[in-house]
Amino acid sequence: MIQIRKIINSSLAAINVFGYGENPDPNSTQICLDNLRYLLDELAIRYINYKKFECVIPAKSSITLGTDTSNPLLPISGDYDKRPADITKVIFSQGDIHYNLALKTYDEYREQRILNITGIPEAAFIDYGIPYVTIYFYPASTAGTIRVIGNDYLITDSTTINDYLPIPDEFVGGIVSNLTLRIAPYFGVTPGQDLIIRASSDMKHIKQVYRMRRLERLENDLCSPYGFDYRTGGY
Repeated sequence: MIQIRKIINSSLAAINVFGYGENPDPNSTQICLDNLRYLLDELAIRYINYKKFECVIPAKSSITLGTDTSNPLLPISGDYDKRPADITKVIFSQGDIHYNLALKTYDEYREQRILNITGIPEAAFIDYGIPYVTIYFYPASTAGTIRVIGNDYLITDSTTINDYLPIPDEFVGGIVSNLTLRIAPYFGVTPGQDLIIRASSDMKHIKQVYRMRRLERLENDLCSPYGFDYRTGGY
């Protein structure tokens, strides 16, 4: 875990805009904060995110997560008012019965021939739409609860430089180097080859963690009753 202020100061010092330990002006801070948000949102979607998302919702044939943030005056129409970056586990519970459901795509849900079957769900089919994530269940159940576990976005519009990011220490270098690469043009700095190589190398480390998760997903899918789709890598 690291304070956002330290990430920003390290990035600005790396391109000699401010000395390390100096306090940047508000405009420079906002540029860094915005670009840090863009970087972390991209990592949340493409690779991995370490801020846990969890909610419990009464079982339905389908549930929606999220709200239309483009218009804050609209009422919340989802079953839960927050949209996760991704979903790693869906658990169905009814009394003493607890099932980890196989995670599948919405395209696979549409391939089911008969959808109006009720019972204990065997799989959760996820549609990562905007602004909602919708999860469909097959068979559908109207009893019990659904626990959704996944990863949340690390940074929000209300985040300040005094907040802390819940990321592993070994990821900090990659965040700093790639943020430095992004903000350099804003300050009239052309990134040097050493910075480009370092940022690329740091990103490979983050990708490696993502590949390990994909291998875990492969192992789980090979043991599920739905098999593994080699064309999509299981997604």
